[in-house]
Amino acid sequence: MLKTIHSGRVLLLLASVLLLLATTIFAAGDLLVELDTPQIQPRDGYSEDVFVPFTIKNDGDEPIVSRFPVKIINPASRSGVGYPLYAYFDAQKEVPIIKSDGEATTRLPTTIRIKIGDGEAEVPAIQLFPGEKLSFHEDIIKPLLTFSYSESGTYTVGYEVDPANEVMETDDTNNLATTEIALEVKPYVKGPNLNLAENQYWFYYPNKEGCHTLDVPEPVEICLVSYGPLTAKLTIGGEEVTLWHFFEIWGWTKKFNNLELVSADGFLLTYQ
Repeated sequence: MLKTIHSGRVLLLLASVLLLLATTIFAAGDLLVELDTPQIQPRDGYSEDVFVPFTIKNDGDEPIVSRFPVKIINPASRSGVGYPLYAYFDAQKEVPIIKSDGEATTRLPTTIRIKIGDGEAEVPAIQLFPGEKLSFHEDIIKPLLTFSYSESGTYTVGYEVDPANEVMETDDTNNLATTEIALEVKPYVKGPNLNLAENQYWFYYPNKEGCHTLDVPEPVEICLVSYGPLTAKLTIGGEEVTLWHFFEIWGWTKKFNNLELVSADGFLLTYQ
């Protein structure tokens, strides 16, 4: 009888120890990346720029303190690892946080010491509690999170948080999120935007040839006949017009009917 009781106590103690170990091992943070809606930016050059905001959620049971490195997924163009928190830290600006109950707040980054290679470094970091999200959607990090394309197509973009496993997590499979962006990149831009008035176009000719039909305000076909370091010859509604420029640095204004044109890095057209 005593032996049976003793064995039962041993089993109960063993079960308690195993439960404690399991809790210690599996109670950890878990990073989850969620993409917001891609935002096409006002265009003023050759490329179509798309800003892709996103959030990093602590989907685990314990707080996470990290610099939250982010790998940019963009097979058609640039890629690499970025550190959005650094921009906030350098500007001494608080980072947007969405709390577990949905309330929006902000938090100022601090610093932590981490091992890098054979040494250590002090880096910007922030504490993210269970259920909270870091929200990267502000203008301060747009240069890091903007994708640029000069040709039409469908592109896969996204982010992977903690690609080098700096953070101990319960699940590493949800650190990556991607989406597809279908873009039509036209070789002309009409205002208004940051650099163009409502009655202005900026346009160019891929491979230095072709025609565009622009509403100025009536539709007119404008074709490139030739392009050199000092002149560009166009036909506007079938009539030839010569524009003068100094390479692609600056150009002189040419008036033609209700149009004013300048040739330099592309063509600027203003209509009345």
